Amino acid sequence: MRVDCISSAQEFHALQSEWNALLAASRSDSVFLTWEWLSAWWESYGAGKQLLVLVAREDQGMLLGIAPLYVEKFRLMGRKRRRLRFLGDGSSDSDYLDFVILRGEEENVLPAFLQQLDRLKSDWDVAQWNEIPGTSPNLALLRGWLARQGWFFREEEVPCGVVTLREGWEGYVGSLKPRFRTAVRASLRNLQQWPGRIERLGEEKQREAWLRTLFELHGGRWQLRGQHGVFADPRKREFYRRMSQAFLALGWLHFTRCSVHDSVLACQFGFVYRNTYCQLQEGFDTASGHAGPGIALRAATIRQLIEGGVRQYDF
Repeated sequence: MRVDCISSAQEFHALQSEWNALLAASRSDSVFLTWEWLSAWWESYGAGKQLLVLVAREDQGMLLGIAPLYVEKFRLMGRKRRRLRFLGDGSSDSDYLDFVILRGEEENVLPAFLQQLDRLKSDWDVAQWNEIPGTSPNLALLRGWLARQGWFFREEEVPCGVVTLREGWEGYVGSLKPRFRTAVRASLRNLQQWPGRIERLGEEKQREAWLRTLFELHGGRWQLRGQHGVFADPRKREFYRRMSQAFLALGWLHFTRCSVHDSVLACQFGFVYRNTYCQLQEGFDTASGHAGPGIALRAATIRQLIEGGVRQYDF
């Protein structure tokens, strides 16, 4: 087995044809580790950072593992330092990040990655590996290796909100607490009486306009608090444009909105991957908040997902 270090965007893009096949054959399969997500993220946020992607192959060239990493500069206790992070981390966009290793090869590949990083320690000072799922087989191996090497490390657990969608809309609504059940049914009745409609983005030519509306509605709520909101960052808007284009083409994007006549009252941006819906961002017209358009849209979106066979809703 050999481990190569990729540090250029050209080499990173050359992995596209192999990346998702390895991901699907790993225990780390997540939309946040797909080539489309990470390449869009790097193109949007990569300025001033250095790629450090490790690639493990067997002697015949078969891809065994990818360590999707980068190095950024930061200050620690007043001194300039270099921090090693997962691609996708650092902008509050990604979850479930990890090393991508062929199923069954974790005990061989992960130590090889860590040994290579040890040899490259002149290129970085601190490793901060956020968002590794508690179910990852790499986590126990990582803890053991760090302990044996005598590295100082600290862990922090962060809960994730995931709801299992029951079969049938009425079964799902019946599982809600009475107060939420009443709010959901009332908001959907309001939508029918306005009359309103729920739409899902399906055409590329509409995507930019839908995104602009999401940015505006999301920002409006934060402006009421005297804040800018996340989409004030042009890198965030660029990331959503790049990622949504790729996801729409692949059929993963599930971008919905609630409208009355020609006015969009709420947007919900998410995607479906491996039978799980991930809800990423939403926004609603603050002037219509009393009517609950955001609740109505979320409920209608969940109903769509259940009817489409999706079984998990990840917040």
